[in-house]
Amino acid sequence: MPHDGTITDDNSTSAPSGRAARTRAFDFRRPNKLNRDHLRHLEIIHETFSGQLSTLLSSSLRSVCGMSVSSIEELTYDEYVRDMPIPTHLSVLSLDPLPEVGIFQLPVDAAMVMVDLLLGGQGLAPTRHRALTDIETGLIRMITDRALGELSYAFESVAEINPAVVGIESNPQFAQLAAPSDMVIVIHLTLQIGDVCETNLSLCYPYATLKPVLTDIVSSTGQ
Repeated sequence: MPHDGTITDDNSTSAPSGRAARTRAFDFRRPNKLNRDHLRHLEIIHETFSGQLSTLLSSSLRSVCGMSVSSIEELTYDEYVRDMPIPTHLSVLSLDPLPEVGIFQLPVDAAMVMVDLLLGGQGLAPTRHRALTDIETGLIRMITDRALGELSYAFESVAEINPAVVGIESNPQFAQLAAPSDMVIVIHLTLQIGDVCETNLSLCYPYATLKPVLTDIVSSTGQ
């Protein structure tokens, strides 16, 4: 290991196979809580979710959609929200019976494209970057509620969860869902909607939320 605290991860399970080896800084004051088995199984779970959601969006929006996991990160909550655009669309999620709450983050521009397609348009987003109206929020809530059913399905092999939207925010600074220094697990997803939109969205789980099922995630290897 180099003396400057940098490590090379040649077999990262959070990146698609074939991707070049990455070099990343390792903070010895904040060691990673997830091992390679955790990462690999979280990726499998969320690739299942991505595939199911791709089918759901394709049928709902009447446009070919594709989604995949782009990376998995361990961050502090402050790091997660710090670089988010304002406004964005945050669905605050309960994950009963798991503790605390998670976040499903969708960029506003992508949400606008979805709304336009749902209303029979061509998927054109307004040129002005703004928060969603109440009607637009209701349409996205309908999609999100159906998406959470697919998330529950994706987790079935390791835990029975019943995710539900318990709040919506457009400014991440107002979504005080965890202490700034609390560790969270962020699943970064790439979404393609036809040929009109390519964007990045994310799922965020506090580490304390997933901790009860991390052992089950690893033990499912032999199933």
